[in-house]
Amino acid sequence: MNRFLLFIISFISLASLTCSCQKHLNNVAINPIPQPQPEPQPDPQQYPDNHIYVGVFGGSLSSSPYSEAGKNMWRDSLGSKYIIETRGNGGAGFSNLTKRPVYTQIQESRAYDVYILWASLNDFYMHYITYKKENIGNINCYDLTTQSGGINYCYGLIKEKNPKAIILFFNTLPNFEQDKKIVDPYVKAQIDICKLLNIPCLDQNSLCGLTEDKCHIYYIADKVHLNEEGYKFIAPMQIKFLKNNLLKK
Repeated sequence: MNRFLLFIISFISLASLTCSCQKHLNNVAINPIPQPQPEPQPDPQQYPDNHIYVGVFGGSLSSSPYSEAGKNMWRDSLGSKYIIETRGNGGAGFSNLTKRPVYTQIQESRAYDVYILWASLNDFYMHYITYKKENIGNINCYDLTTQSGGINYCYGLIKEKNPKAIILFFNTLPNFEQDKKIVDPYVKAQIDICKLLNIPCLDQNSLCGLTEDKCHIYYIADKVHLNEEGYKFIAPMQIKFLKNNLLKK
């Protein structure tokens, strides 16, 4: 009898414990295993539609941190409607033998409303500046070992990305580290290519007003790259050109 009673008591206790555990489990929230989240994608509508996007492509002259002093003057003058973004990098030129050339910058960047191609001296220094007239007018013929072929290729790429894009060209600034007579044909080639492709060209080399006796004011020690004051000095010339080609459209 005692054994039977002990059995009954044990059974009731076990049943009570089981019910209690089940009730507890029912009240516990079950957390799912965390799942990897997809990478956020850029929103194509992240900017207002009324903005005009300006991409600046080129070598160190276009992308130097000091250049922001001049670009800020552009922004102030053109107004907040214009979003100016720097896409250039040091060592770049139009030839495929320079560092991350301009056409690569264009390929890797978003489409812009305005493209500023700012020529550097890297093609000159690398001696890939063959001026091939037969390669200038025909944008379907690209010799990417040359400055002219690279510019033509950039033109074609831009028109593929945005057929309505405005293309502007800033030619090379004076280089007081080299003999001017050696650099002049290289700069003339830039102007001639722009004429044949109907690209407005700012002849900075002739119009900027920079002279060797002002190097200590506007250039860093290499006499090739501008300092902050240098970019501020040439900004009014650039702003006048930009306004003539953008605000009157």
